[in-house]
Amino acid sequence: MGINNEAGFRAWLLAQNRWSVKAQNDLVSRLKRADKIAALETTASTSQYLSMLESKPEWAAVPRASKTGMLAAARLYLSWLHQTP
Repeated sequence: MGINNEAGFRAWLLAQNRWSVKAQNDLVSRLKRADKIAALETTASTSQYLSMLESKPEWAAVPRASKTGMLAAARLYLSWLHQTP
């Protein structure tokens, strides 16, 4: 578990999306929280990841607003991961 190449992901957020350091920290925090529930590195798509999350009992206990933020973070990360050589 754990996100792969966090520094590279942060650099991409800064270059592609011009995210501030605070916004990057918030996004990475949500990403790590989601990764603790279901490993991001083992998924091929966002829909597959959502299915994995929904199958975990821990996911049911997460508030809706947090789920939204965690899924948005996962979408961005998986987008970056699949375009990185």
